[in-house]
Amino acid sequence: MLCANWNKGIGIWSTALHNQIKPKRHIMMEPHLQYLHHLERLQGPENGLKVVSSDPFRWRSFLELEQQNFFEPVSHPREDGINPHILFTANLSSMQGEQLCTQYLNCITNQSWLQRYGRVRCLLWVKPTTAMKLLFKVGDTYRSRVSVQTEACTDVKLLLRTEKDEVLESHNSSFTASSKNDYYPPKGEPPVLIQLDPFERQPENLDSFEYVIKMLFVLRNKPLREAINLLGAGAYDDLIPKLDPSMLDTTPRDLTLQQLKDVAAAFEAWPFKPDLLDDFYEEEIGNGV
Repeated sequence: MLCANWNKGIGIWSTALHNQIKPKRHIMMEPHLQYLHHLERLQGPENGLKVVSSDPFRWRSFLELEQQNFFEPVSHPREDGINPHILFTANLSSMQGEQLCTQYLNCITNQSWLQRYGRVRCLLWVKPTTAMKLLFKVGDTYRSRVSVQTEACTDVKLLLRTEKDEVLESHNSSFTASSKNDYYPPKGEPPVLIQLDPFERQPENLDSFEYVIKMLFVLRNKPLREAINLLGAGAYDDLIPKLDPSMLDTTPRDLTLQQLKDVAAAFEAWPFKPDLLDDFYEEEIGNGV
């Protein structure tokens, strides 16, 4: 197995994961010198671990790794399940990481980057707020288009969540701190671990589907009969008759995935739909739309 690891820090998660799955090849990307020197002591030909001084927030870094033959991914047919030859993990708990999380989600939808080798599992450390955006389902007040995209293209699971107090209480060490002030937790909530398993099939008419959920969720709290006007001039008159009447008074946030796909199918068949669909991938997860 190849483990592609974009985790910042001193390597606690990376080491634990490495010891558990024992990958044949483990590529760690770390741009910060204060961590790099420590991590380099962990690598060796006997364990297949290689630490690379590159910035995971630059897409060119991944291309350079391939060009330098740091790894040779093995393809796996999508219909045969999750690719057992590749595992991707990353720490995306920073503000910048939210945007990169969305881009990885787009790679799953488009079957690009590592996802072109099959259905590659992703283990991601993210902020709790980011995880919630990915996990919201029908009926949740803050369900967004990113929630719908995640539901449409992946089986997402929350694997680990740690409360601040649990960090101290569960630490069985012979060392006893004189006070809790001896421990300095990071600001904000601790990150959570989520697992993204891509589905075999992505939504049909992908461009139309992405455009529809993007536009409808601008008015996610308005009835569909009102929000549908955002799809283009004449959308109300042309598309409403083609939709199930029972869904017209439902807000976009409360539409099921199948109902949203039905709207996208009607939009795809609409001869007057906009010629240039907005690029769904330019927006960040943080805008909540």
